[in-house]
Amino acid sequence: MAKKTMTLKEMIEKELPLNRKERFFTGTVFPMIVCKDNFKYFDRFLSLIDGCGKLEILADPRSSNIEFYTEYSLLESVFTKRDKKRFRGLPRTKDTPDIMILINEEPKTLIAIEAKMYDVPDCFDLKKQMNKQKDHTDYLKEKLHVALAMQVALIPQQLNKRINKGSRRLMDSAYQVVTWEDVLEKYSLIGAYKGDYFLSLLQLALSSYDDLACHAWGTSKNCELKLSGKDIYDNYTKSDFTMKIMGRKGGFDRAEQDIITKEKWRTQIYETSSADSLPTDNWFHIEKFIERVEEHRKSQVTKRS
Repeated sequence: MAKKTMTLKEMIEKELPLNRKERFFTGTVFPMIVCKDNFKYFDRFLSLIDGCGKLEILADPRSSNIEFYTEYSLLESVFTKRDKKRFRGLPRTKDTPDIMILINEEPKTLIAIEAKMYDVPDCFDLKKQMNKQKDHTDYLKEKLHVALAMQVALIPQQLNKRINKGSRRLMDSAYQVVTWEDVLEKYSLIGAYKGDYFLSLLQLALSSYDDLACHAWGTSKNCELKLSGKDIYDNYTKSDFTMKIMGRKGGFDRAEQDIITKEKWRTQIYETSSADSLPTDNWFHIEKFIERVEEHRKSQVTKRS
């Protein structure tokens, strides 16, 4: 009797639903694709990173030049007396990337990857997370005499377009962006990956993005990013801040109450957009909001004096 089989898509639809956990994609799917056949095709991934030259990967445990870790915590990995002596003064936080790759080849290269699949942070939260991780990459660069240390955000194309206007940089910062679609396209070109289970799974995961992503952008169709008042105020004058209008139920009158009521505006979350025109009465120009905050600050200084 022939065994009953289905396509992978049918299995996901009729049996176990697709695993939405980011750890699954960073700890299982990604390495099963890029590390296939003992890192034989790993250079395809390296070619997606700007400034990362062609590096020969030696993965034979008897003669190796690569360390590849997922869910890597430097703080928890420095455990033995020997390692504690080697890594004195290491950062005392667990703000570590999803994937850490060290290639002991000329130039010695460290690649730290922060990956997202169905989580949808805004650009400022993602940059903040990677800024914290920079302490670890900077520390390792000095401690291990690394010539080239690179931080990469591995995210879906839709998320990149949403927060980054499709750029290869994370809002003009030093952090690069590689999309999951880049990985899919690069490895789909290799004959050895025809019918590959995990590459097919990645394709299915990306095709289901609209249904499975945590749509935390906001409840309004006009919203591009949700930001706190403090984030809006702090980033308003920066060249990479493209938001022009903001929204709040009750419009500017409600936002003004946020400003004068124990400065609630700092933590209050507002919808923002890069559009020029106001879509509804709940929206107002960010410039107007900033001017009112400044007026309130000046009035408070006058009262105290």
